[in-house]
Amino acid sequence: MEVRFLPGAQMTHQVVLFLNLFISFFLIFLDLKNKINKKNIIILFLLIIFLNILVRAYLSYSVYLDWSRNDIGKLLLKNFNYFIFYVFSKYFYEFFLSIFFGAIFVFLMFIFDVIFKKTIFYEEEFFVIFSAVILASWPFNIFYPLLFFLFVFFIFFVKILIMGNSFVKAKISVRKFHFIFSAFLIIMNLLFANKLIFLKIS
Repeated sequence: MEVRFLPGAQMTHQVVLFLNLFISFFLIFLDLKNKINKKNIIILFLLIIFLNILVRAYLSYSVYLDWSRNDIGKLLLKNFNYFIFYVFSKYFYEFFLSIFFGAIFVFLMFIFDVIFKKTIFYEEEFFVIFSAVILASWPFNIFYPLLFFLFVFFIFFVKILIMGNSFVKAKISVRKFHFIFSAFLIIMNLLFANKLIFLKIS
């Protein structure tokens, strides 16, 4: 149930997307300066989680304030479970889906890396991927694996053409591109998320 006539209901997931887009551009800048490494990526990952929870909590509180200022909203707040369901479905469920999806993808990439004798990823890259998937945001982050593998195969064939057989011992890495992927997918989310409405429940 979408309560569109209440002021707080006009605040959308776009606020979170713009936050994550800003973070992605900031991390791209840090990566270009070689400031992201295995020592600080966990801190950056936790900061991404914290900021995403914080902005969603702020949006939820804004809805609560808006509802508490009018008669219809006060009536709805009497059933506080409805308010919890509303803000969870609107601001939090996509975030938890992204974490779940990111964890599965990172696990599969770890297995993939083991199969290829650790020639694909750097040690800190799994947290970089996890961070990028969360930033990319649901529902377009489901396309992250496709974007990732297309780029890996592109790098693979370019290295064959340039390096010949000597490419076997080189890493086929897209380490510097993950936050570029997240920024691209966030923009796709901003432009086309409504086209994937079947993946939403809010």
